[in-house]
Amino acid sequence: MRQIKIVVEKYADGYVAYPLGLKGVVNGFHTIAHRIFATLVKQQAQLVVRSEAAESDWPRQYRADSINLSLHLSQARSGEYLLLGIITDPNESIEAFTGMTAELYPAADGKDANRAKKPLLSEQVDDLGNIVFSAVPVGNYVMIIHLGERELVIEGLEIQPG
Repeated sequence: MRQIKIVVEKYADGYVAYPLGLKGVVNGFHTIAHRIFATLVKQQAQLVVRSEAAESDWPRQYRADSINLSLHLSQARSGEYLLLGIITDPNESIEAFTGMTAELYPAADGKDANRAKKPLLSEQVDDLGNIVFSAVPVGNYVMIIHLGERELVIEGLEIQPG
């Protein structure tokens, strides 16, 4: 008998369960994309600054399977934030990501299980692998990038004033 692991995800309106390692999961008559959660890659080098300013958590580098995602945060003069993502995969051409949808969901604790049902912002990956979210308010977020039969999930995106 073959053993499999089942992942159970809790959402505000119920639960979703699916076995690990499958390319797609059938839930009733609907196919759910294979979800991969990105992990934050810690930077080896530490920046040295002369001022007493707090060290920034940005930019951030995430990895999931062979996919790399670099996230950069900048603040405009108006005070609004711009979140720029650059997605790459050594096993795929950039064209494979072009036109894919990236969504930013509010999440009080930054966890996918507790995110809002509807995205706050939705953008397309451009022909250079860039994702640009403009006018992002301060808050906690989950980003989901829809990659065909896969969903790349990035949790714990906290945008703070300053």
